[in-house]
Amino acid sequence: MPDPFDLFDAIYCINLDSRPDRWHAAQQELLRVGIADRVERFAAIVPAHGPSGEGCARSHQEIVRAAHAAGRRNVLVLEDDVVFAWDTATTLRLAREQLAGLHWDVLYLGATAFQLLENVSANLVRIRNCYATHAICYNASIYPVVLEQLRPGEHLIDVWLSIQVQPHFHCLGVYPLVASQRAGYSDISGQFANYTLITSNYRTEPTSAITPFPERRSW
Repeated sequence: MPDPFDLFDAIYCINLDSRPDRWHAAQQELLRVGIADRVERFAAIVPAHGPSGEGCARSHQEIVRAAHAAGRRNVLVLEDDVVFAWDTATTLRLAREQLAGLHWDVLYLGATAFQLLENVSANLVRIRNCYATHAICYNASIYPVVLEQLRPGEHLIDVWLSIQVQPHFHCLGVYPLVASQRAGYSDISGQFANYTLITSNYRTEPTSAITPFPERRSW
């Protein structure tokens, strides 16, 4: 049976040099889903003023830059607090099959949704008004947008994606979600972070119809 993670041409995990504890926890998750040997650690970029949303955005952007330079079809970016669902392999395998023939620009393995999600297929949803970037795959089609339009000093990356990318590009999410975030101290916010909204809000309308994407728009 094919490995569903073969969908991803490259996989990186962002981790601060100052947080070996989080890298250890991330490695346990990667081992659990069988991808520890495929994931490259990316030392998180730290601006002069310390860990911040700017550093997170720059880290994502530099990973995309490396993927673009290497000619990668896509790149999965994980953050070191990622937690995978017990049925990740099964759900991701189904989603991968349903991606066949679909054009997509960004694929979320999980997100914090602020509206009910709409099915595109049984295991894929359209992503709108969603936040978080703990497990996100950038397709090659979106590389130029991330490299040319994202301004890390001005934008939190998940907010930028929600406002500037999700309404205008083909953004999908695996459904049910296969990746959440581990509660703990956040170096970016400087406080304890609990991510229960990810699992509680990521749901579809009870009678959500399966509908195709509208025509792609540029911006």
